[in-house]
Amino acid sequence: MRIGRLSASVVLMTLAAICGLNAPVRAAFEPAEFPPDDSLPSRKATTGVLGNGIKYVVDRNHRHENKNRAAVFVVVDVGSVYESDSEAGYTHFIEHLGFRGSARHEPGDVRAFMASMGVAGLFHAQNAVTAQERTQYFLTIPENPKRNLDKALDVLAARALEPTITAEAVEAERSVILAEELTRRVSQSSRRRFGMLLGEGHPYLNHVTVGSRETIKGASVEALSEFHANWFRPDRTMVIVVGDVNVKKAVRAVRAVFGRYRNPEIDNPPRHQTPVPEGYRAAVVADEKAKIRSVQLSMVTRHSGADTLNELKNLTSAGLAGKILNDRLRTYAEQTSDVLATRFSRQRLAALAVSTLSISVEDGVELRAFRDVLDVVAGLLETGFTAAEVNVAKTLASQRLRTRLERADRMSSNRVGRAWVDALSVDQPVTETAAGVAAGLFVLDELDVHAVNQSLINQFGNGRRVLLVTVPEGETSAAPIEEFEETLANLDDVSPLGRGLDGGTEFAASAGASTTDPFHIDPLAPGTIVEEIVHKTLGIREWRLGNGATVLFKSTSTRSTRVRIRGFAPGGAASLTDYNEEWVAAGREVLLASGLRGYRGPKLANLFNLHRTSMRIDLHELGHGVMVSTVPEELDFAMSALHLVHTEVVTDPAIYTSVVSKLRTRFEATGEVPALRHRQAVFDLLWLNSVVGKAVLDPEALDTLTPGWVESMYQTLFTNVRGVTFLISGPVKARVLKPYVIKYLASLAGGEGHGLIGGSGTLAEKNGSVRTDLNPEDRSEVVRIYVNANAGYDYRSSVVRQMYAILLQNALQQTIRVDRGLVYTIGASESSPMFPVPHGFVNVQFVAEPENVAEIDALVKVSILGAVENVDGEQMEVLRRQRKRSIETYYENPGNVLLVFYRERTAGQPPLSIKARKKIVDGITAADLQAFAKRVATDMPLVEGEFAPVIQPLSPVRRAHIQNRRWRPPPCLSPGLRRSPVRLRRATPGFAWCHPETPATKTVL
Repeated sequence: MRIGRLSASVVLMTLAAICGLNAPVRAAFEPAEFPPDDSLPSRKATTGVLGNGIKYVVDRNHRHENKNRAAVFVVVDVGSVYESDSEAGYTHFIEHLGFRGSARHEPGDVRAFMASMGVAGLFHAQNAVTAQERTQYFLTIPENPKRNLDKALDVLAARALEPTITAEAVEAERSVILAEELTRRVSQSSRRRFGMLLGEGHPYLNHVTVGSRETIKGASVEALSEFHANWFRPDRTMVIVVGDVNVKKAVRAVRAVFGRYRNPEIDNPPRHQTPVPEGYRAAVVADEKAKIRSVQLSMVTRHSGADTLNELKNLTSAGLAGKILNDRLRTYAEQTSDVLATRFSRQRLAALAVSTLSISVEDGVELRAFRDVLDVVAGLLETGFTAAEVNVAKTLASQRLRTRLERADRMSSNRVGRAWVDALSVDQPVTETAAGVAAGLFVLDELDVHAVNQSLINQFGNGRRVLLVTVPEGETSAAPIEEFEETLANLDDVSPLGRGLDGGTEFAASAGASTTDPFHIDPLAPGTIVEEIVHKTLGIREWRLGNGATVLFKSTSTRSTRVRIRGFAPGGAASLTDYNEEWVAAGREVLLASGLRGYRGPKLANLFNLHRTSMRIDLHELGHGVMVSTVPEELDFAMSALHLVHTEVVTDPAIYTSVVSKLRTRFEATGEVPALRHRQAVFDLLWLNSVVGKAVLDPEALDTLTPGWVESMYQTLFTNVRGVTFLISGPVKARVLKPYVIKYLASLAGGEGHGLIGGSGTLAEKNGSVRTDLNPEDRSEVVRIYVNANAGYDYRSSVVRQMYAILLQNALQQTIRVDRGLVYTIGASESSPMFPVPHGFVNVQFVAEPENVAEIDALVKVSILGAVENVDGEQMEVLRRQRKRSIETYYENPGNVLLVFYRERTAGQPPLSIKARKKIVDGITAADLQAFAKRVATDMPLVEGEFAPVIQPLSPVRRAHIQNRRWRPPPCLSPGLRRSPVRLRRATPGFAWCHPETPATKTVL
């Protein structure tokens, strides 16, 4: 079937009708008549420039999940590349200071504003990012943009253009940024590789966004103020508003808020022009973190967008070439056991594009593997791609475009806003989705084998070339770098020919133009539905099948959602006669690699992609299942594939040998990673005698694994479905789905069935700690796990745990990060019991300098109770609003409704409606949170782990000082509507109470 200029328009009109979108607008754009170097039609939005040079975009995005929500972005054209050596990190420092307060907003005011929108988290729904060439602030409006947009704009405007740069704010944030530098620091080997890629003098290498410890410590109020005045100016600023807003009113609000700013008298510096590195470099790099040898060949060029038809054509042809090359590379890797992985990738590095051919290998074969992989590349360069390969790649690309169009009206406002940020940063608009799809289909039709071949030639022949061989520290490469260079030189001697496309520019609609359904199943003996139950409250239909399986189905009227099928079977690995984590991991990999009906690797992946379907196998200790996602028109294919997974998977001896060999190398490598060894030690202390889920696996365990065990595992777990529950959700009707259920699911063998079997792991019953002095970094990574053993599945208890975790996180971030500056990130979280595991946890994690760990630990201990001491009615109401909004958002997804229904019913709990859940939330009181906090502090076992560089004992004087400190939480620790918290004095020398001007800060990505 030919998708040409006319058919592309027809396809768009048909899809527009399916999606319920504006068909006339989509049909209006005709790529064949459009100038190839003009910008493609932009997304419908209102744009403009204020008198002071501030650019703005207001984009109304109000359908589905975006209803009554909005996102606001403020972007300033300044980043690390604009800094001098003595100013390194200043942009990032100023971005932090914006959260310490501004000329018009104290932190308490901002916090009260967020609370008024039902946001209880201290840093929730607001953030900022400093990059090489721009600084971005953003804030999410979770409800009522009509009321809250003006204030959100004002908060971000003042944060970016009027931050508080005082001695107190600078000193408070300096310690936080120094702590952050610990987490951002790269190893010397990584820096060397980066230097090889870009050149030692490149600004991306020399201007790291976080700066250096020297410049952070030396930054003064005067220097930061001068830098801000010069660079954070209106004529370098952009404002983007996306969401359920009235466009005219939003534009007026932007003008009112941002129109007041004036530019400094000095001229606006020109935008930075990123140099593209040139030349060729090659080296062997010894890496202290590397456990597996690798070879990388990278090509660096300037990034090119897809704003015009010509640019889109170049980008599309490069994508097709990379896709086909990766299929060839993956096929090669699957045929050899000493090449662990090889792939070709393209990524954007700000204004640069980097294409990389990477190879991971067993020890000592890196040169031979490099030669073999380059032979694959050379073969493609010399003979070109086949017509069938290009046909498949083009068809897959057209399927992705179709999916993109179908999902266009569900794109979140945050995602649309980020697209505008990226586009405006290079002076381009966001291409309208329908126009972009029409242009993509047109370009695909125009491209032939010659163009795709030439694109591959260009990717390997243009730009800076860098060849890196990486070996573990203390080891040497199998051959000197000169021999690798000689191999690479052979690639340049290839004479590209480029074979022509047979049959002109027409391409097939499926892989290999085959009309035979590879997953066709001969007539099955149909199964039966023995009982049908309708659960009206949640809109769930239940079918109990004759083979002992159950189907839970919930339909949605939204066409742009997918059909999702999730199989849940109790038992898992624990139902096997003999098992360990290594065997389970290997068995899972062997099943995936074995494929279906001779389709495996790229061939199988392409087949699924052509049918817009994906599938995975889950296998855990207490449960297992097969998950499938598809579109309604491919339901027959998806269901047949699901049936085949339960009936026809065959273990190939060659596949088994290759998988086990590669897993052995992986297990050996991961066992040498210090962070994983520490994680394993904590795991062993937390989960006593657990079998599955370990971080470090023993390669010697594979010595006793056999293909027979893998086959037995498959037969036991997947070839019978009695006791399995299939959750099916999506835009299909019950009458349409039922025949597929009868044909493909009810006809599966019931067998002996699956039932819940107790796992081998038991939880810690007393306190314990692990300190692992293997961390090669200059920082400690700490986790504190409070064990809520056998917490059960009561929904009310889960809500209490969730609310408590929010308050605890606020307290920790305020006291330890904001007030004391002891860490960059510290967080508290909870995990609620999910059937069949009845345990819950409260976790605290942070990264800090080793000498600060004891002090932080002491503050964490007092925060456990202190976080809920002064919670009042207003704060409780904010917590309730946030929790209820989360319930509404979660239950918008029908798959989530089914999942919760299944888990609660299986756990013996009554399935609750949304209304019932909200009623439970409304009943939670401050006393409930305080009672739970007391349990955490006094009853729950604590498992603590510190992954540290060296043992640094605390001095007796400092230890006594920390232990004797009398701590009480200040009012501003908890989120609420307090507008005038009382100033409190320091209770003890060296400890900072929370002042009313203390700002709400954020986590910088």
